[in-house]
Amino acid sequence: MKSFFIAVLSMGIFGHAFAQKLPGVSASMLEKHVKYTIELEKGNKLLIYVSKVHDLEKYQNLDSILTFFIKDYKAIKSSLSETTNGRTVIYRALNKDQFQLDLVEHEVKKQRFNFDVNRAEPLSIKTVQDTLLVIQNQLSSVISTENERVYFCLILNNLDDVEELLKNSTANAHIRKAVEDTKKYSRRNLQSDKYQFNYQQSETESMPFRNVKSKQGSVLALNVTFGVGVFRNQLVPNSQIELSIVPTKYHNMGYTLGWRAMSWANKDALTGRWTPHRNSVLQAGVTFYGFKEGTTGIVDTDRVLFGVYLGRVMSRSGDVFEPDTWNFSITIVERGIVKIQPEVYFNGFFSRNLTRGLRVQIGF
Repeated sequence: MKSFFIAVLSMGIFGHAFAQKLPGVSASMLEKHVKYTIELEKGNKLLIYVSKVHDLEKYQNLDSILTFFIKDYKAIKSSLSETTNGRTVIYRALNKDQFQLDLVEHEVKKQRFNFDVNRAEPLSIKTVQDTLLVIQNQLSSVISTENERVYFCLILNNLDDVEELLKNSTANAHIRKAVEDTKKYSRRNLQSDKYQFNYQQSETESMPFRNVKSKQGSVLALNVTFGVGVFRNQLVPNSQIELSIVPTKYHNMGYTLGWRAMSWANKDALTGRWTPHRNSVLQAGVTFYGFKEGTTGIVDTDRVLFGVYLGRVMSRSGDVFEPDTWNFSITIVERGIVKIQPEVYFNGFFSRNLTRGLRVQIGF
């Protein structure tokens, strides 16, 4: 029978396969989490994802649940064949006395052997690491959402390495250091829920904090639409471009600046000839957007819920508008790429020449 040699893998391979990805966890959800990366002995690695830094302080004793894992894993290990395949295990507590272990085996696409003239049997070398994902519920109930959990992901040369980590309390010591480093960070208060960052802990890393940024980054939205309006019993085609600044992606109100170009055709009563005209409106206002489906509070700038805008006619061609004409419009209905926008035109702030209109816009 061939013996097995567990190779210490390059973390470059790991980084390509598992960056921003956990088994059974949506990548979009992890984008909002703080990520801790901790290098362990023998090339093993620990990833921690938390939505709030304070949550990590509640789970500094990872060894306790790893003790239960070793006990449960040994109970089923005898039924598993000894191979060089990679294994992914998801381990979670269902309640106080019950745990759930999900195991998936990944067949390696290549085999590697080591030969020695002094050894009769070749060594079959393992080239893929194992993954152990421990999911901790912040709530006592198992029905907590993805965002209400803390994820500990161990990338191991072999699942049996967990036993060695327990003997030295290695994982606990690294987690405590990560918490202490976060508290000591002087440039910003990283314990605040306002910030997101990546933490890289290793013996050679003197500056462990990377990509420190505010979760409340501004969002820019560019909307281009084409439509047709009814004004003075005449159909008026138009094109419109709007730029919105949403101050924080966890709210849905954007400040909007837009430019609308309208085309007209007037018929001369004497000659009967049609003359084309073009007028433009500069407008400013606020737009309220919906949120992306399946997310908790990420704005979707393609979904306009409501908008209110005040504009002024900037360029005039023909006698459609008088000088100093203003426009007030709102978005009241949005279905996919179609928007319905009632509007009024007036002079001198509603003092005279109040004219109603309606536009149907198509686009994003």
